[in-house]
Amino acid sequence: DVSTVRKNLHLYWYKGKLDAALQYNFELRSWADLPAAGLGYHRVTEPDENHRKTRMSDAVTPKKQRPEFRNLNVFTDLRTYRLPLAGVVSILHRISGALMFVLLPFIIWMFDKSLSSEFSYAKFTAAFKVGMLGLPGWMWKLVALALIWAFLHHFIAGVRHLIMDGWHKVDKEFSKSSAVVTLVLSVLLTAALALKLFGVF
Repeated sequence: DVSTVRKNLHLYWYKGKLDAALQYNFELRSWADLPAAGLGYHRVTEPDENHRKTRMSDAVTPKKQRPEFRNLNVFTDLRTYRLPLAGVVSILHRISGALMFVLLPFIIWMFDKSLSSEFSYAKFTAAFKVGMLGLPGWMWKLVALALIWAFLHHFIAGVRHLIMDGWHKVDKEFSKSSAVVTLVLSVLLTAALALKLFGVF
């Protein structure tokens, strides 16, 4: 009975054992047909047990041990732990969301005072000039600037996650490049609005 096998015979050694990979496009009736088909081969004898152990021990090279971080200690591990940019963006995404939640009463107050009447709007702008509740105006501007950064970073990072989920962009290259874009855009836009808020232009 003629058996169908596929083209190219590759014999190679791996850790002292002989493996064979067969990939063919034509029919062979016996191993004797290999030279006629242009596929030369030679017989390889398997070494004895002692020789195999020696080759295996020589082939094994010690790998450099990398530190593993599982339960991080804030006081000892964070100084040596290198967080990738994607991890930084992810943490800042949560911090910005928490900051917007904490400042939600301040957001509602600004929205109410800016739209209720002319008098309330004047009171709203005065808070950033002369201050209120015993705090100077520049401090309230810093609070507003923190809110601006939180919104911008959370929005841009959210768009980044939508792109990753929608187009399955989960490779390291896109993760790093999109993290850089998120950080740069949020910082630049916040800096531009900070100049406007403090009256530079």
